[in-house]
Amino acid sequence: MRNRAQFLLSLLVFALLVTACGFIDNGDAVPSGPPPSDGLAFPDEFATIPPELRDRGGVLRFGVVADQVPTPLTLDETSAGEQAIADLLYDGLTRVDHTGTVVPALAASWTVTDDRLVWTFALDPAATFSDGSPIAAADVVASLQAIQDLGPGSLAGVQLARATFDAPDAATVTAQLTAPFAPLGELLAAPLFGVTSTTDPQLTSGALMIDTQTDTELTLVPSPRFAGYLDQVDLELFPTPAHLELTFARGLLDVADGPGGMTDRGAIDSTMFLMNLANPAFADPSIRKAIILAIDPSFVAGGSVDPAKASNAIVPSGYVGARPGICGDCAYDPEAATALLGGIASTDLPLIHVDHLSDAESEALAAAIVGDLANVGLEARARPHTPTAFAEKAANGELALFQFGTAGSWPSAEAFLGSVFATDGVDNVTSFSDPAVDELLSSARSVNDGETRRMIYQQVEDLVLQHAVVVPLYGVEQSVSVTGAVRNLRLPAIGAFDPQQVWLLAAE
Repeated sequence: MRNRAQFLLSLLVFALLVTACGFIDNGDAVPSGPPPSDGLAFPDEFATIPPELRDRGGVLRFGVVADQVPTPLTLDETSAGEQAIADLLYDGLTRVDHTGTVVPALAASWTVTDDRLVWTFALDPAATFSDGSPIAAADVVASLQAIQDLGPGSLAGVQLARATFDAPDAATVTAQLTAPFAPLGELLAAPLFGVTSTTDPQLTSGALMIDTQTDTELTLVPSPRFAGYLDQVDLELFPTPAHLELTFARGLLDVADGPGGMTDRGAIDSTMFLMNLANPAFADPSIRKAIILAIDPSFVAGGSVDPAKASNAIVPSGYVGARPGICGDCAYDPEAATALLGGIASTDLPLIHVDHLSDAESEALAAAIVGDLANVGLEARARPHTPTAFAEKAANGELALFQFGTAGSWPSAEAFLGSVFATDGVDNVTSFSDPAVDELLSSARSVNDGETRRMIYQQVEDLVLQHAVVVPLYGVEQSVSVTGAVRNLRLPAIGAFDPQQVWLLAAE
């Protein structure tokens, strides 16, 4: 139980990290607007740009909000900025592009057995560390095993409990699974699974490497395996979105990747309230449905958490295949909630405990929910908890209507559905169990085609929402500001742009 509580604690921490911000339009960036459904990509107009304006080199100035320059082992999975830095410096076996497609990284190719239990990755012969030494299968296996050893302390790493990695030769990595898991390609693309050297921890494995470094500034230059246009990336770390905003507004950055930017990337995390089905207060589906209809998520969108956006879905909007407006039946409707409760004797209406974290934002959110429930005739009381106590009580099944957050640490809907709503999910703390959901999850984990898998996950999300156990609230929007000189910048849900694809317009 202690290990499960440790995992839940790591899952909840990101809810305490939201900050308010707003970017100033400097007039040079691409127009703002929602990300297209197939991912976020800025224009590639190389063929139409006059030769004298094409800069096949140049320096890209890139800023993120982050506290440190992480290695995969020190990476804070709840920090989009740290994930971006790690993604630039370390490659894993695979990566996921801006359309959600799994593509090669250090692995040139891979095969999966018919029973989908054994994956075999053939390393790219050109894969090297930053000093030019070859990346061997033993380096990959050691890196993955080090993350496995983090156990429940890692959001994505805990998923590797299903796999045993081996290096049958210097150029091959195998993964033996305990059960089919088709999203393994997406999982291994997470920045957490970047490869480090077994002999020199200072070496990096990405397309860029560190030339010079201070606490807040890095000069990144092409690694031996770089095959792009840029000469250099000047990377700067900022303590807050406001600092990032000011620097971009002054024209000192080409790309500012953080909350509140000019172009939405969508949310990569999701905050909701869940109902503990083991608690008798939630035995009646009509009461669960009334609770959902009674809660007004616009409290959040209206300013309690900025730059959050109210949501009525489980999978966040930044993921390919996400459907932000899917739960029409979750829409705020206090009249309908009152009508549902009107069919229940007042003596049978339960007291609803609203369990939440003890920070100021969570307390304000819980107070609003208590008020919303009182407005439809349900008595409710807020119960604050420290993060550690909250995780312990969640693991022990002692919470009622409780705050729950899922952080996007790897680019698959599985991260938001399988772990939470499978009967045996590692963070199923609601006692939710539906054989139909389990069957669909099993099917998704057995289908290699990414688009088919996304469609199955959508069916899972629909079924879970129909059970009226989830009160979707909000996701914190990620966004980016980009100057007009930047071309072919393509942003996946998790991590950074591919530096080998970006190029710059030459100064006139």
